[in-house]
Amino acid sequence: MSGLSSIQMDKRPFKGKGADEWLARLHRDYRKVVFEMEELSEHSKSAAGNAWYVYLHHRKSTGQRFLMWRSFGVKHVHLTWDSIQPALGRMTRSQQDWFEEVNAAVRLLNAKEVVTRKAIRMAQELNGED
Repeated sequence: MSGLSSIQMDKRPFKGKGADEWLARLHRDYRKVVFEMEELSEHSKSAAGNAWYVYLHHRKSTGQRFLMWRSFGVKHVHLTWDSIQPALGRMTRSQQDWFEEVNAAVRLLNAKEVVTRKAIRMAQELNGED
């Protein structure tokens, strides 16, 4: 540490293990997020009478995974939440609540996936990986 600092620190955590441990934890966190995404997708498909479900998409070029709404049927049309919302008014309150809860989970899991994937890239850079 520089002579300008009056803070005493234990330097042992910075002897090369910090980024490795962080990266391992991030990989575990990422696998957990993807597992939760898979579970939510399967759960949305099994709900009786739904016209839509949550699809887990994998963008191979970047490795990104994200949840998106799709319609059931022969032609799987991708939908935005804004296009689904008007139809919720014709549903019971419990159905509306279910879709709103699922959509909140979609948004949260998609955000967790992005943040964790970016953190993995940062930890890999600190480790000298590409």
